[in-house]
Parts: sequence; C-alpha cells; structure tokens
Amino acid sequence: EISTRDWSSDVCSSDLGTGQDAQTQSQIDREQARIDLALKRIEPAIQEQNAIIDSQIKIYNDQLKKIDLDLETLQNYLNKNEIARAQALVGVQADGRLGPATTNSIRQYRERLSLEKQQISNQIEVHLRIEHMLQKPFQ
Repeated sequence: EISTRDWSSDVCSSDLGTGQDAQTQSQIDREQARIDLALKRIEPAIQEQNAIIDSQIKIYNDQLKKIDLDLETLQNYLNKNEIARAQALVGVQADGRLGPATTNSIRQYRERLSLEKQQISNQIEVHLRIEHMLQKPFQ
C-alpha cells in the first residue's frame, strides 16, 4: 500500500539550510570583504610597481632599437664599402682595409650585440612576468 505521507517536507528540509550554514556564509562574506579591502589598499602600490616596470621595459626596448640601428649601420657601411667607418664602429684601427683582423672584429662585434639583445630580451620577459604576477589578484 502507498503511504499518503507528504514527502516534500523531507526533500526540502535538506535544502533549507541550518543556522550553521548561515553562519558559515556570513563568515565567508566577512572574509571576502576583508580581502577586498586589503586589495584596495595595496592596489596603488601595485600600480606604482607596474609603472616602474613599464618604464624599465621602455629603456630596454630603446636599448634593443639602438643595437638594431648599430647593426644596420654596420651593414650599410659594409654594403657601401666604407670599411674605415665600419672599422671605427667596431672599435678597430680604421685603415680602410678589410683584412682578417677587421673581419674577425666585425664578427665579434655582431656576436656581442646579439648576446646583448638576448640578455635584454630576457630581462624584458622577467619584468613582464613580474607585472603579470602583480596583476593576478585583480583578475
């Protein structure tokens, strides 16, 4: 025989929540408000750090542009057969002859600038990672 008992009261009673649930939610809400306030207090410092990082990245980018310009200038001198000017740029005696010493100095100059570019690019990457980490609390 089927009972005429009202099952809805059994099902819904678990969904109503207890005083304990309300207390837990209240505690969560207080903690969230505390966290939000803390983030609001430190946001200016984070923005200041990001501005410092951005200015440093600009300096690095300017250095990269200068290296690229120096390499382009060297190549232009070589293309125009202005060997004495190329020699002066790479820091060897400017006698106008493209001998083994000049060729070696040009190669070393290019390698040094390539290494500098890589190191600067690595520094930019580090700064961008730091900036990203500083932004995480706000995302």
